[in-house]
Amino acid sequence: MSSIPSSISSFRSLPRFNSSGNNVLVESDNISGSSSSTSSEEMDEEESMFSDIKQVAHALDLFLDSHIAEAEQMTMPRANTTLYWGLASSCMTCLKAMMTFQPADIETSLTYLKQGVQLASGYRKKDVGFFESMTSWVKGGSSISVLSSMTTVQLHAELVWAESYLLKALVTVVHDESFVSFIREGIHVRNSYGVYRSLYKYVEYLKEEKAAGREARELDAHFLSGINFGLGCFNLMLSMLPHSLLKIVEFIGFSGDRRFGLGLLEAQGNWQSFHQDSEQPIPEQTEQLCGLRRQFCDMVLITYHTVLSTFVPIPDADQKFSDRLIQHNLGKYPSGVFFLYFSGRSLAARTLLDKAVLQFKQTIEIQKEWRQLQHICYWELGLLFLMKTEWESAHECFEILAQESNWSKATYTYFSACALYEEAQEMTNDAEKAKAMLKVEGLMNSIPKLTKKIAGKSIPIEKYVARKSRKFTAQNNRLLLPSLELLSLLVGLDVMPPKLQELHLARIAKALDNINLETATDTDDYCLANWLQACCARRSGNTELCKQSLEAVFKQQDNIALDHFIPYYAHYEAAREAIAHEEWAQAKEELNIIFTAHAGGYGIGKGAGAKSKYSMENVLQLKCHSCLHEINVKEEDALSSQVEDLNI
Repeated sequence: MSSIPSSISSFRSLPRFNSSGNNVLVESDNISGSSSSTSSEEMDEEESMFSDIKQVAHALDLFLDSHIAEAEQMTMPRANTTLYWGLASSCMTCLKAMMTFQPADIETSLTYLKQGVQLASGYRKKDVGFFESMTSWVKGGSSISVLSSMTTVQLHAELVWAESYLLKALVTVVHDESFVSFIREGIHVRNSYGVYRSLYKYVEYLKEEKAAGREARELDAHFLSGINFGLGCFNLMLSMLPHSLLKIVEFIGFSGDRRFGLGLLEAQGNWQSFHQDSEQPIPEQTEQLCGLRRQFCDMVLITYHTVLSTFVPIPDADQKFSDRLIQHNLGKYPSGVFFLYFSGRSLAARTLLDKAVLQFKQTIEIQKEWRQLQHICYWELGLLFLMKTEWESAHECFEILAQESNWSKATYTYFSACALYEEAQEMTNDAEKAKAMLKVEGLMNSIPKLTKKIAGKSIPIEKYVARKSRKFTAQNNRLLLPSLELLSLLVGLDVMPPKLQELHLARIAKALDNINLETATDTDDYCLANWLQACCARRSGNTELCKQSLEAVFKQQDNIALDHFIPYYAHYEAAREAIAHEEWAQAKEELNIIFTAHAGGYGIGKGAGAKSKYSMENVLQLKCHSCLHEINVKEEDALSSQVEDLNI
């Protein structure tokens, strides 16, 4: 057994805390109209649960510091015993299933998740009456009066039930690809959300009671961390949806309030005050009031500020705040693969690509027990090597993923083929080039057979790579700058340093010199090259070249034969360029062209082949929604500044 840092073994403390002060949520054994004394049996049950939580917290610390085998040895034998051991085993098997996509792991996870749901159901309050049961079924959560009558263990059971059902729904949708399964599990997700919402309302009620000077029960930090994490994630994720879809999910009872979600997640670590003043030291109570799910709250915040912000526009992204979160958690988990991975992403977000490469390589070496955790780093390394035009290294990374990972073999195979194709184009030895191209051809031909479906629907990126592989064959084994196209579509080029931007601009200029617009397929390549040129030029600050390139795309868009996505993505680039110059109306106009493509009844491309649907449409809609949110925020900030100037 590997040695375990003493900081980990002593990290968790598990008494119940009064979360007064700035923490979002509060517990006690009395509430107006509720029972006054706790029976000896209830106290024993409560004491036993907190003892379990203490041990589960230790297992979680081991897991987060990459002592995965020890964590599994602690957890799995007790999986079907009590509430929190059931949750712990469910989480571990769920994570493994989602990382491996192996049928055996998915089946195992579903078995543990079903046990977890049954365990939680066994601890939930039973005698609530027919009317309350029906109300709970419709709304997905219990009333304040019923929650007030619950014991501490029963309250925790409500929370764990919601968590377990969410995980089960996630794995089931992946396992059962039918649309019926998707709808059924969607109902379960709504019920889980209803439980989170009712628990939050109960906590707010207790805060009001306490503020009014009335006696109110105190809630332990572990319970509060679960509500903050669950409801915070729901609101944050739903807020990323396009406005039209967000209206629908809000109509059926969900909430997509981004500020509220971030506030809940920050509150669990008491980060709000630090977020406003990043120079102040982290409050000591952050350690004391962490709660069992605290680290997961931090991980979601890091993902939002560091990972998502490089993919879609996020106006309130705070890299400095995210870096402090990463370093704070690495202080507790120096070998923690998740936080080391986030550290690599942070370096990449700051365009420190060489340092990011070293960080991801270190992360791969530090954890050997779950190969799937290494795969996350191989993916990041592959993308970085594509940016750096280190084709051979990129090919090796994606080849490992294509051989070992089940997430999306079609995608990994296409990335691997593109990297090898780029390498082959630079080979001077004809025999070596022919051998490499023969392998590329085999990889491309295999891609359509590797695609899969989730909830009865094809995966957008797999549909895209399948189309590109067919285009490769149709064009006599040729593609134009396929790696740069992938980076522009999926990753964004904001993390690419200026020197690399210039390198790729030179590659694009060379490609444009060899394009003949009189050839049908060359029209697609011409538009593709100009779109890529606009992407790099905007990030290099070359406004004139960016605008010229976009105009070239729009002039030729009616002649596009296959790559109908290019003009839509070009309009997005035009919107980003307008935002950079604070031309808000122009930016909205560009986005509106994308939003109204279907309703407008027009398409892009040649004659009968003109289309308003295109590859990676959902991804672009997500980017546009975030872009529109950014515009609205910046317009409000500009207006506020004008008002302040007038007042002065």
